[in-house]
Amino acid sequence: MKSLAIAIVIAILTTFSTPKAYALTENLKTALEQAEELPLTNFDKILFAIFEISEKQPAMQEHLSVKTIWELAEAISRVHTATGVDWKLILSISYVESRLCKGSLKGDKKRGRRGTRLSDYWATGCMQVHMRWWGPMVADAGLKQSDLLDWEKGMMVGAVIIDHLVKRYGIRTGIRKYNGSGPTAEAYRAKVLKVYNKIS
Repeated sequence: MKSLAIAIVIAILTTFSTPKAYALTENLKTALEQAEELPLTNFDKILFAIFEISEKQPAMQEHLSVKTIWELAEAISRVHTATGVDWKLILSISYVESRLCKGSLKGDKKRGRRGTRLSDYWATGCMQVHMRWWGPMVADAGLKQSDLLDWEKGMMVGAVIIDHLVKRYGIRTGIRKYNGSGPTAEAYRAKVLKVYNKIS
C-alpha cells in the first residue's frame, strides 16, 4: 500500500511539473486577475436560467434567495467572460455537483470522515473541485482551499479545469473525466448533459 501511495504522489508531482500543467495554472491566474475588470456577458440569460432551475427544486430555496441568485449569476457571467467557457456548461456542472451551493463539501465516506477540518474534505465549492488532484494548481495560483467556497473563485477553478479537459478530450469525454471514470462518471455525464440541454 505504501508503494502505491508513493507512486500516486510521484504521478501527481510529475503532472504538475509539466509545461501543460504550468499553462493551466497561468490560465487560472490570468482569469482571476481579469474577472473584476471584464463586463458581464449573458447576465440576463444566466439569471433567468438559474431562476428556472431553482423553481423546480424547492430544496434549493434553502440556500438560494433572490439576492444570492443575483450574485451567482454575476459570478457565472464573470467566469464565462474571463475563461471563455460556455456559461451553460458552468451552470450545468455546478447544479449537478452541488445544487448551486457554494459551501458544498464532500469527504471520504469510506474512511468515515466527519469534516472536523476543511482539509478533511476532498471536493470543495459549487463545482466540487477535487483537491486531491487539483490542489497543486489551486496553490500555485495563490489560492487556498477555503477560497473555493467563494462562488466566483470556486467556479473559476472549475471552469479552467473543464476547459482543459474539453479541449483535450472533447465535450463528452471531458465532462466524464471531470467526475472520474467508470459507470459513475458515465451517469454523471448524462446528468450534466441533460441539464445543459434543458437550458434555453
